Amino acid sequence: MGGLTENNDRTSGGSLQYKNPGMVLSAIESIDSVIQITSDANVVLDRLMDKVIGIFNSSRAWLFHPCNPNLPSFDVAFESTSPEYPGAKSSKQKVPMTDDMANYCKRALSAVDGPEIDPPVGNPVSNDIAIRFNVKSMLFMALRPKSGEPWMFGLHQCDFDRIWTSDEKQLFHMIGQRITGCIDNLLYVRQLKESEERLSLALEAVCDAVWDWRVDTGEVHFNSGWYKILGFKPYELPQDYSTWTNLLHPEDRDYAEKVISQNLETNDPFSMEFRMRTKDGQWKWLLGRGKTVERDTKGNAVRMIGTNVDISDRKILEEKIAESKKELQLTLEATTDGIWTWNFDTNKFFFSNKYYTMLGYEPGEFPAGYDNWVSLIHPDDRDKAVTFASDYLKTKSDLYENEFRLKCKNGDYLWIKAHGRVVERNENNDAVYIIGNHEDITERKKTEIALQQSEQKNRSILDAIPDLMFILSKDGTTLDFRAHSANELYRSPDKIIGANIKESMPSEFVATCMHYIKKTLNTENLTCFEYQLPYQDGAKYYEARLVPCGENNVLAIVRHITERKLAEKALIESEKRFRTLIEAGPLSILLLRDGKYIYGNPASAKMLGYEDPDEIIGISALETIAPEYHEIVFERIKNIDQGKSNSPIEIQLIKPDGEMVWSLTTSVSVTIEDKPTAIIMGQDITALRKAEQDLSKAQTMQVALAEHLPAGMMLVDASTRKIESVNVYAASIFGAGIDEIVGKKCHNSICPASEGECPICDLGQEIDNAEREIVLKNGDRSPVLKSVVSIKIDEKEKLLEYFVDISDRKRAEVELRESEERYRKLVTTAPYGIQLTDREGRIIFSNPAHHRIQGYKDDELIGKFIWDLMADAEHQQQAKKYYQKIIQDHPTPEIYFNRDKTLDGREIDVQINWDYIYDSNGQVEGIISIISDITNQRLLETKLQQAQKMESIGNLAGGIAHDFNNILFPIIGISELLMEDFSQDSKQYENLQEIFRAGKRGSDLVKQILAFGRQSEHKLIPVHLQPILNEVLKLSRATIPSSIEIRHDIQPDCGLVLADATQIHQVIINIITNAYHAVESSDGTISVSLRKVSLPPGELPDLSLTGKHALISIADTGHGMSSDLIEKIFEPYFTTKEQGKGTGLGLAVAYGIIKEHKGGIKVTSEVGKGTTFRIYIPLMDKPIEIESTNEIELSPSGSEHILLVDDEEPIAKIERQMLERLGYKVTSRMNSIDALEAFKANPDSFDLVLSDMSMPNMRGDQLAKEIISIRQNIPLIICTGFSDKINQEKAVAIGIKGFLMKPILRSELAKTVRSVLDESKPHS
Repeated sequence: MGGLTENNDRTSGGSLQYKNPGMVLSAIESIDSVIQITSDANVVLDRLMDKVIGIFNSSRAWLFHPCNPNLPSFDVAFESTSPEYPGAKSSKQKVPMTDDMANYCKRALSAVDGPEIDPPVGNPVSNDIAIRFNVKSMLFMALRPKSGEPWMFGLHQCDFDRIWTSDEKQLFHMIGQRITGCIDNLLYVRQLKESEERLSLALEAVCDAVWDWRVDTGEVHFNSGWYKILGFKPYELPQDYSTWTNLLHPEDRDYAEKVISQNLETNDPFSMEFRMRTKDGQWKWLLGRGKTVERDTKGNAVRMIGTNVDISDRKILEEKIAESKKELQLTLEATTDGIWTWNFDTNKFFFSNKYYTMLGYEPGEFPAGYDNWVSLIHPDDRDKAVTFASDYLKTKSDLYENEFRLKCKNGDYLWIKAHGRVVERNENNDAVYIIGNHEDITERKKTEIALQQSEQKNRSILDAIPDLMFILSKDGTTLDFRAHSANELYRSPDKIIGANIKESMPSEFVATCMHYIKKTLNTENLTCFEYQLPYQDGAKYYEARLVPCGENNVLAIVRHITERKLAEKALIESEKRFRTLIEAGPLSILLLRDGKYIYGNPASAKMLGYEDPDEIIGISALETIAPEYHEIVFERIKNIDQGKSNSPIEIQLIKPDGEMVWSLTTSVSVTIEDKPTAIIMGQDITALRKAEQDLSKAQTMQVALAEHLPAGMMLVDASTRKIESVNVYAASIFGAGIDEIVGKKCHNSICPASEGECPICDLGQEIDNAEREIVLKNGDRSPVLKSVVSIKIDEKEKLLEYFVDISDRKRAEVELRESEERYRKLVTTAPYGIQLTDREGRIIFSNPAHHRIQGYKDDELIGKFIWDLMADAEHQQQAKKYYQKIIQDHPTPEIYFNRDKTLDGREIDVQINWDYIYDSNGQVEGIISIISDITNQRLLETKLQQAQKMESIGNLAGGIAHDFNNILFPIIGISELLMEDFSQDSKQYENLQEIFRAGKRGSDLVKQILAFGRQSEHKLIPVHLQPILNEVLKLSRATIPSSIEIRHDIQPDCGLVLADATQIHQVIINIITNAYHAVESSDGTISVSLRKVSLPPGELPDLSLTGKHALISIADTGHGMSSDLIEKIFEPYFTTKEQGKGTGLGLAVAYGIIKEHKGGIKVTSEVGKGTTFRIYIPLMDKPIEIESTNEIELSPSGSEHILLVDDEEPIAKIERQMLERLGYKVTSRMNSIDALEAFKANPDSFDLVLSDMSMPNMRGDQLAKEIISIRQNIPLIICTGFSDKINQEKAVAIGIKGFLMKPILRSELAKTVRSVLDESKPHS
């Protein structure tokens, strides 16, 4: 082949190698081309064996069956061999299953990696195979068709020891899979043939003649038995009602039509006797039985089915035979057949004129003779006809009959039935003279072919219907059955035939089935019953239809109706709910027929003033309606009688006691019991009417009952893809008329596949009860359950399609999946916990968020009681009591807050929103809870409250700072001025210096208050810790009760640290405060120490500190802490103090401050003995000198003119004295308005403006902007005790050159003024 090549090197095994993947595809395509040549599986398998030998260059290819090592023999079903190596099939005998062959079967059946090779590399082939089949190596595999025993497929190499490659094994395996499909087809054809034979027997056993009359169309289907009784061919009579009436005897016609007419009005079966004219004009007595089997929604007969049986007595039969003979004689005299004679003595022939003309020739156009007769016979019939004639002469028989085809002059062929008789014989009894005729039977042959095709079509239709069929004997023995698959059967298929239902089926079913078998045989009519059978996955429902089949047998057609029964059950439940809604609903509902009420619900009785709804029945509607509305009601009743509906109307009703009631009434016309009836719905709107409020329209209710089993059928030409016929229901599914569908190509109208992509014809797919889509008339697609069977009609392939509309089911499945998916996503992705608990409080469902909140893994919460999750025993007991209370008392659901403990021991705050879960009886069966972890929310709330407190403290601190600084400024300023007036060694100077230092400490204290309240940024500078500790100790001693001892040990030469003194102060205060709370109840001791330490590497691994550090130790003798509490004390908002004694922020802030100082805090504690905090702060490597404030330094001076503005008179005086002592000329103003006017009056006379920030009428920054707008380059300095409106950055941004914080030191003022003035001068 083109895709493979043979390796001629025998040493390598002569194996086949791939040239490229396309060659493999070519080999497979050649196999597929053989499969597609014909549908005859026997022919395909024979040809495939030939093709396989060519592909693999092997000596022999074979298929044997069965591949069962336990059987004594097997058949070689198909085989192809090279001439020099004949195989086993030629012997046409079964091959014994030797031990070697049994071993091969076992190997093939157990193989999992593809085909098996023998011999394995390096081993010889078995002696038995080598001797029997001359095999040197072989390749084989098991084939497993869908039914029956496995087969074995193999190759023999007989001329050399061949080594099979992996490529060959793969190709061999692919071919084996395709051969399996052919075997399936072969088995299917055999089973189909057997099924058709059984079906034919069943149909023949039903009755003599069957007819099926569509009353609405007049169309009648007569079976072959019906035509046979009357002597007609199916095509000779129209299939309609007139055929039957025209053939009735005139004396019987009125009687027969009367019986039929009466049965159309009832459902009772009928039986009558009548005479019908046969094709030859005779009259036959027939027994006719029938019944109306289908009616439309109005009760009119739509379909009637019946049988006819020939009951002519002997006399009538003899008379008809005599009449038939008479008519036959007349026919012979006026025959149109071709007459011929043959004289054997003279070998002369005679052909009558009709003989010539029936073949299209002129009389005598060719000589009459044996050779000419033979030459006219169809080539396919010639040998058979000549042999038949020769054999006839040898048998010495007088009569001769044969059928064959003769060629007409125009080339067509006629089917001829030749009749002949020897009318003269010689003394040896040899024929001398024969007379015969040729009868044209072409039309009969066509009819026979059409009949065969019709029967084939009918068999295909029956096969396409997914029903079970059983033939049962009178005693319940199963004689035969038909099923599409074993899954449909209650028992294994091999245990059904011959088994009695009494032994194999449930007793309840047996009793019912035997009753209906007996009834069917006794009445000879169709009987039906429904039953159910138990299965592992639940009960299944079936409907059985029984008809007589032979004398003591019945044919049972069984349909699976589980889905229908479930739907009926659901419908009953729905109707029950609907009735409950009607009976218990607030709307008045009445049924009105012929002007009188025939039904009323309790609401209608109440509205009309009756106690019992039955009192309403029979009352005229007009008696309950106010007279002024009678005319309107008359018109509306008329509409109802005509089947019309009425729009809503407001009318007044009269109760028996005369009370008037307003009702909003609407009516709908329906058909109940084949009579027009009105559904009248009303609502008492008296109160609403009085209040002049609008009414909502009453909703109309429609009850639809349409029970029908949909089954669409369609016939399509496989070659043209044109639709040839559809049934009515199929057209209804497509939403089109039959004439709109027939004649169109399926892929252009109802099939979504494109041209050339037909799943069956082009893609080779099998469709058997498969879910597919069809295209409706409007272009939409709809799902169906579809089966397709390929049949042949007039030797043309047709596709018979059977489908059921499943669009409702698919939509329901999609909606259910979408609903389930939405619910699943909602529950699984919800950020809050969702849990379901039963009445006992046990968790039966918990979503992922709930597991995460509680710290559990998937499903670990299931089965736990909800109080198991509480933080402590007290909470657990409270939760248990609360849950029991809501289960018993059913209080209104409300939000519930609780504290839970997670799996890892954490305590969390949760918010629970809950509600009840009710069962179908309205009883509480559990609780659904929505759980939110609000721990962080609580922390944020606490933090917000703290932040708000700190903001309030900050605002307070700002106000205090401003006032304090204004107070401190004169103290510091005057002390500085006075120190200039005394010598440094005088007592006055020393006292003034103490005042100055005290003022400075006050100023620093104000800065600490601002820093604490405003959480301002801090600057780290070199500081000594001793003064900070001493100041804290003084403050602590003043605030802590004297009953608590405070000890201290401060090392004086500890060294400098880089720190913010205020923050260190805050840390120490916080920890000492905690120590005080720890010893408060026991009047214990607090110890504070400071010393210098050197930390070698690894000494404090958890703090990662090394080198020289200042160590501040704060110890107490309080109650101490456990190790688990020590791990949490630095967490924000964690506190062990009682409510109102702490926020839980102090230690967290302290920890953060020390970390910012690159230090660490170490905590040790022992329960009952106390706690020690060790604070490590790095010491500076190189000591530096701290500026001393003991001496007054020389300050820069000047002579420029300064405008001074401050509303505090003492401050203004001190600032003026400081500036004037420095040599400056000063103009001062007590408010900003006066200062601005002074500057406007002579802006160029001032060299600098020095202004306070906080002043009435106009702030310092606003004044600065006004002055800059007058003179842009004027130097400005702002002073402030505190202001949230200005800082150094803001001052610079608006053009202010200097910024001073009160209280102002003389040196700071001198430096700032001089610096601003110098910077404003032009640079040369």
